[in-house]
Amino acid sequence: MSPVAQVIAMLAMVALSYLSLTAFGPRRPTLGFTSEEKKSWDRLVRSRVGTYFTITAAVGVFVGLANPFIFFVGASKAFGLAIFICCITIAASAPFTNWVTKKLTSEARIAVLLAHPEQTGAVVASLFWTPDNSGRVPVARIVKWFSLVNIAALTWLEFTVFGEIARRLLGLTSHSAAVVAMATACAIVVFFTLQYGIRGFVFIDAVQSPVMLLGIIVLLAGSLFLVISGNHVTNAGDFIRMIAAPGAGPFAALVFVVHVIVLNVFQVALTEPHWLRMWSFRDKEISKQQTSVTAAAVVWLLLIAMGFCVFIVTGRMGDEAFPELLRKLDSVSPAFVTLFWLAAVSAMFSTADAQVYSFVLVSSFDYKKGSLSPFTVTRSFALKRALVTAVVLGTVYYLTLHFSLPVTKVLFVCIPFSLNLLPAFLAKALDRRPSTALLLLSAVLYCAVALWGLSQPSDKFDGTLMAAFVPALISTLVWLPAYKQATGSPGPPPRRRK
Repeated sequence: MSPVAQVIAMLAMVALSYLSLTAFGPRRPTLGFTSEEKKSWDRLVRSRVGTYFTITAAVGVFVGLANPFIFFVGASKAFGLAIFICCITIAASAPFTNWVTKKLTSEARIAVLLAHPEQTGAVVASLFWTPDNSGRVPVARIVKWFSLVNIAALTWLEFTVFGEIARRLLGLTSHSAAVVAMATACAIVVFFTLQYGIRGFVFIDAVQSPVMLLGIIVLLAGSLFLVISGNHVTNAGDFIRMIAAPGAGPFAALVFVVHVIVLNVFQVALTEPHWLRMWSFRDKEISKQQTSVTAAAVVWLLLIAMGFCVFIVTGRMGDEAFPELLRKLDSVSPAFVTLFWLAAVSAMFSTADAQVYSFVLVSSFDYKKGSLSPFTVTRSFALKRALVTAVVLGTVYYLTLHFSLPVTKVLFVCIPFSLNLLPAFLAKALDRRPSTALLLLSAVLYCAVALWGLSQPSDKFDGTLMAAFVPALISTLVWLPAYKQATGSPGPPPRRRK
């Protein structure tokens, strides 16, 4: 398929996304809501269509471009049958997510924030805000900056993966051309998100999630066709033998299993998109949590199956595996590449829009006052923010290309960074005072282990995978009686009335 035709497919999905945004009302001048708008929104959420929006918004975040098309498709064979732990643990994460969420939202102050038209309750730092800082560095301030770093890293990762795939499929030989492609996609998503706000990306996720699922199913069917038509396997036994052994070695597979258990069980409750959905969908985010994560696990299963097919057909793992599959599918029919770009742009939008919106909310949170700083979203404001974001993230992408950093290893560092908030969340859920010292200790040790992992050869994942263990180990200190005494935890805060 020619590069021009591929660009047309991308632009077609962008146009469909734009039409989806405009179909549900004009752009918003502010990020905030009036009391009447909030009541109208809550009535919509309580309806059946609100249930659909809740699930598609969550699945859109869980199934982003970086996860399916780089990790699962490129790394399934690297960890062999151990890769299925991803689906098991994400489906099993709902009990912990709901326990933490219910514990925190039972606090009267947090319950009021989530019901208020102002979106302060959608910011994780607001959960840890206190009016009396007592001369200490506020926990809310540390949480705010951790969230901003995490969101920026995940947003950069989504657009970087887009740039990497575009670079290989479009035949972009220069780093500058790849950066331009990445930065253009970044500017478009950021601009649309700021222009149409939370209502915009909730509705657009409802449209893009089915497109993304259709693309994945068709690409999986094409992959199976290549496996069968190429006589790569003759029976199910051959298929299992080819995929079972981890390409990265048994030790890396074992570390990966522990990494995934820690990450998937704890991560959802710690992320900004979860609390943004809590403000948006209220109790449905809790009641439909199991449905959402199960739906994500099913999509992941499809992607894992595709990943094994990719290895059987191409013999490759890592960043080059999926582009090579698409080249082979293109020789069968250009429709496969067209559907891929429709699904890829949908996946990128679905994850990046929620992250971008969360970044704007978090950055406007005043940790001294415990509220959002108001500002008006004009067209020029949205355009400037979009261009600045594109330049900053594009520059980081250029450095990644210049120093030949493997995207898969960077993924293992970026995605789990939110686990550094686990000590604070666990302390809050156990009615203990969160510790600034534990948060900083967790982040410093996490970065140290991650840097060690990145310094290893590109096919060695041990160090980057082990970084996720640090916050989990630090969090065990919260359970100790000495922690309660050292932090002077006052006991449970006032609970909301039933």
